[in-house]
Amino acid sequence: MPALRHAVLTTACLLTAASLQAQAPSSLVGSRVRVTTLTAAPGTRTTGMLTMVAGDSLRIERDAAAGPITFASSDVTSLEQYAGSRGHAGTGALVGMTLGAVAGVAGMVAFCQNFALLSQPDCSRSDAIESGALGGITGAAVGSLLGALVGVAVRTDKWEPVNVSPTLTGSAPGIAISWKF
Repeated sequence: MPALRHAVLTTACLLTAASLQAQAPSSLVGSRVRVTTLTAAPGTRTTGMLTMVAGDSLRIERDAAAGPITFASSDVTSLEQYAGSRGHAGTGALVGMTLGAVAGVAGMVAFCQNFALLSQPDCSRSDAIESGALGGITGAAVGSLLGALVGVAVRTDKWEPVNVSPTLTGSAPGIAISWKF
């Protein structure tokens, strides 16, 4: 049993170490990155093209007018690589469906009650419920379609965190694993 436990523990450690393997920051040179540092205001990020990585610093080219900016490695709290952009069709459809359903129910119930005042005095409670249900279903369908179209048009950047060594991220905690055979 101890041998089996040792084998399982060793396998788990190897798999964990393989999945946590750090991407070398120098391989990101030429990539669009986003840097968060200790010295900037909280939540402030600098975005640009990574042009240089040295043992104690990295340089970002923001744009031609702003010029490059160099960060000390000890000040870098996070480094993220640009991973494309994405739309928000699902979120837009959900918001549109909700708003459309509410508007459809309210509009059809109001229409039923106003229509009853003008021509048919017998708009009963069941007629109002049926009208509201029809309006809700129709409003949800139309709203989800319009919301999805708006969501596709609204694009945001995707960023993936880059696992870097503690020499680049300053005093980041870490785990060292070693084996002797």
